[in-house]
Amino acid sequence: MLEELKERDRIHSLFLEVLDDSSKKELFLYLMCYLQLVRRRGNLSISLTDYLSCASGSFKKARANWKDILVELNLLAISDMYGRVYEGKDIYKVSEEDLCFITLKEEYVNRLDELSVKVLKYWMVINKIASGGRKLSILDAALTCVYLFNEELYDELHELLSIYIMRYPSEKSFFNLLDLLIKVNTSKGEKLYIQQALGTLKDFGEVYCGINLKKLKEDLYMMYKGKLKDSIKLEFVKHTQRRGLLRKVIDSIVSFIRKLKGGKKWTLQSSETAFYFFTEDLWKRHNQQRM
Repeated sequence: MLEELKERDRIHSLFLEVLDDSSKKELFLYLMCYLQLVRRRGNLSISLTDYLSCASGSFKKARANWKDILVELNLLAISDMYGRVYEGKDIYKVSEEDLCFITLKEEYVNRLDELSVKVLKYWMVINKIASGGRKLSILDAALTCVYLFNEELYDELHELLSIYIMRYPSEKSFFNLLDLLIKVNTSKGEKLYIQQALGTLKDFGEVYCGINLKKLKEDLYMMYKGKLKDSIKLEFVKHTQRRGLLRKVIDSIVSFIRKLKGGKKWTLQSSETAFYFFTEDLWKRHNQQRM
């Protein structure tokens, strides 16, 4: 675990921990399993039996360690039929055979909307990064930063940049450029920050780690002149290459299977997009009932 993350907001620090060590990805999957059940059941309190069944079906390799995972996750609590609440290491006292329910810890209940949005955005970033537990290269770090920037996770990116600057001091100028781009977007195109970003770009070529800096420079000029109203986004250089026969055959098979499923592309990312919007509606109804 990164020592510098210990005192931060748990969901925030959890995300940065997973970025640093992808073997912890299952922590997010367990949280997502809870949110899926909230969507299906229409209730913030979920039977522990149902929750573990979901975990067993989705994450079989982690099934035996569910207590360890919940303790490290530190976002969910368990309550029994007598009203006793188990959090942190007290979760080890709970038996799977007990009639218990799992829910968000009290301090996060009123942040369900925020949590749902962040979990969705975090997962979209995590799902693009596959370090396999190996040490991150500068290319991995650069791509991770781009994904965070384009998802507008500026607070998380700012803190990650401070870590990467220490870890990859030779690439400090690139990370400083990203920090300037954060200021450009959060200030809605403040010309001073645009000028500073353009000045920093002079030290780079047209491409850095596959990132299209030529297009970035053009967008910054357009924003400076008031012709670009949207936030700056980072793009990758597009490479065109001819597809081989095997690739064409594989694509044809995938296309055929997709048609059998009604043309839909069933991915974890798309399914999580669906459960987020349902959870958002659920929370709105929950607040209306309390008023």
